[in-house]
Amino acid sequence: MALRKDLTEAGHDAGAETIWRILSRRGFATPQPHKRPRSSWHPFAADLPNELWQTNITHWPLADGSDPASNPNRGHGAAG
Repeated sequence: MALRKDLTEAGHDAGAETIWRILSRRGFATPQPHKRPRSSWHPFAADLPNELWQTNITHWPLADGSDPASNPNRGHGAAG
């Protein structure tokens, strides 16, 4: 942090956390967002059978280099 180096060279003792706190309070630095708390998670649960579906898909190109996702006549359970 260049500001900390300048302050140290001027004879002031300020740690990075102190500088960050002062800059944040004055609106010169924007705090980064934190991770969502676990309490905000929603459970993946259904009240009735067959009400919710989940899929886990891994995209792989075919051996000939073609992409089945870009061809509506191949892949994704389509007949043909």
